[in-house]
Amino acid sequence: MKGGDKAAATKSRHFAPLLKVRNKAAVAGFSYFAGLLVSECVGVVGAAFMCAVLVPFALAAARGLPAVSAALLFSGAGALVSAVYGVNTVMPALSSDGRSVALTGVITDKKEYPGDLAAYTVKTEIDGVFVKVQTLTQDVAAKYGDTVAFEAKLYVLRDNGLFPERSYNYSRGILLGAQARSAVEIKKTAAETPVGSIRKYSGYIRGKIMAAFPGDTGGLLCAVFLGDTSLMSPELDSAIRISGTSHYTAVSGLHLTLISHFVLLGTGLTPLRNKRTAKFLLLLGIIVVFTVFFDMSKSVVRAALMLVVCYGGELFMRRGCVFNSLGFALGLILLFEPYACLDAGLILSVAGTFGVGVVAPALTRRRVSRLSETLVAACCASLCVLPAAAIYFKGMSALSPVTSVVLAPFFSVAAVALILFAAFGGHGGIFLFAAGVMSQAMTRIIEFFGGFKPAWVNLDYAFVPFWVIFAALAVGAVRLVYKDAAKTAKSAVLSVCALAVMICSYNAFAAGRTYVEVRSDGTAGWLVARRGNTLAVVATADSPKAYAEINALGGDITLLCLLGSANNAATLYEGLPCVKYVPPGSPGALYDISGDFTLETREGEATLTVGDYTVALSPAKNPRAARADLVVAYGRVKNRREMNSETTVYVNRGMDALDAGEINAYYGNAKFIVGG
Repeated sequence: MKGGDKAAATKSRHFAPLLKVRNKAAVAGFSYFAGLLVSECVGVVGAAFMCAVLVPFALAAARGLPAVSAALLFSGAGALVSAVYGVNTVMPALSSDGRSVALTGVITDKKEYPGDLAAYTVKTEIDGVFVKVQTLTQDVAAKYGDTVAFEAKLYVLRDNGLFPERSYNYSRGILLGAQARSAVEIKKTAAETPVGSIRKYSGYIRGKIMAAFPGDTGGLLCAVFLGDTSLMSPELDSAIRISGTSHYTAVSGLHLTLISHFVLLGTGLTPLRNKRTAKFLLLLGIIVVFTVFFDMSKSVVRAALMLVVCYGGELFMRRGCVFNSLGFALGLILLFEPYACLDAGLILSVAGTFGVGVVAPALTRRRVSRLSETLVAACCASLCVLPAAAIYFKGMSALSPVTSVVLAPFFSVAAVALILFAAFGGHGGIFLFAAGVMSQAMTRIIEFFGGFKPAWVNLDYAFVPFWVIFAALAVGAVRLVYKDAAKTAKSAVLSVCALAVMICSYNAFAAGRTYVEVRSDGTAGWLVARRGNTLAVVATADSPKAYAEINALGGDITLLCLLGSANNAATLYEGLPCVKYVPPGSPGALYDISGDFTLETREGEATLTVGDYTVALSPAKNPRAARADLVVAYGRVKNRREMNSETTVYVNRGMDALDAGEINAYYGNAKFIVGG
């Protein structure tokens, strides 16, 4: 045997057992996803090390444990892709932090905000690397495909407790933010394209919905149908979070599934019913159009790929498998967009689909009633979504399974009605009316369950995400190795119990300490001080976004102080449960908060004292005579060199931390432990 043939035979002996693995696409897709996700936690060097370790182990286990070998092999592939992408694209982009450049690029996305503002996503070239950059500036009526130019200062994206900007934008391929230093100038107007026309039609449907149902009714419909949650009030947004129904406000595979069923029903009444190829091509075109209509979110693309695989199998007389289709779709998306492993919508969509399409059928193998099957599917979807929700929303709702079951029929009717409304060109008033009635019912249900604030369990612990990822991998490994449902269930219960023990131990260790957390939404900042059940909140302005975050805090507020009034949302804060409320414009006073710490207010400033530690909140333009251990500065300032040099946390987007010893907390959740 020649050397080349011998080497090929050796390789085939190594990898031949992998062909015996059941659910190959599922194992490959989910293992690849796990490799990317862990690589994001350990960095580029860690990802390269993972790849170097996992691949030899995969080869060694190929004969005895082919399923484990395949999982290790594709996890190593995910680590390799993450390392290569990080070195070639991410690291060169991040090296541009703080640079002032002249940007010229093409608009790939646009989102409008009140006050004639718009967030533009621009694809441009920086030092030979093509990257996407996002900037929030004045709306210049530029649209998708236009070429724009402007002077900008680049900055690295950051996460915070309110808005994970880095995670959210990385998942869409956006690696940098840009502060516009000049007006955005349109260099070239894009020609009308099919994609642009479909996007414009999506905006037209949004406008029709809001014109017919202004307020929360229309806002909830836009969230349910288009995934746009910006039109809902802070109260409804907070109620959705507490009731555990956030997955209903993200466009998911249900929309495309319903549309596909409508198309199949329609073609069943035409001569196309017996022509598989023509029927599949028609269905493919409809799926592509509605995928663009739903803004090509990762969850919708996942559903589109699964449907294409499922219906495409009929061409070859093959029956589709949800588990394999889900793994294939997940792997294909992550192959072209590695950082989509951080996308909350994609993860929640995959988790929910896994619950409905894999877990629920396994639990209802015996013939049961249609109602029982629906209830089991809704409960399985909610339970599978809970771990991902705990990571992204820093907590979970104990009411999520209940509210999911109650809302399911109303959501389905509203989604069907809106799909028909869009299909009829926005002229089917009866469909929009039916959707509005369902939306009003859903709003009442969400508000009812959202009133049970104790149902929301805060999980604001740094170790929770890592433990959830590790536990999921461990439970999956048990399932692959033993193929025993009882052992898999025991490992899952053991993981949950271990997490509960860690949380209880952490709480016992942290008893008696005071936590001070500074958060920002870019224009307003707020400080949260917690010691046991004692909770004090100081907000620098009555921002509706800040209200939604503060309203979701666990426990009643001992003291709530507003230092400024800028967004006419003070009435919202007045309704929050608190022992003492200090409205904007109140004269200076000293408050003793349950003997744990004191708060002194004066002319838009506040000083929190915990033992010998002081935290000062004040406008950035105000000189500070007294030195504090930690300073929280809000509002814009032209010359920050006049500010003192102690540790300063800025909560306004217009400021950057350039001086040594300062911390830029804009989109950076700053948390401190002070006191005994």
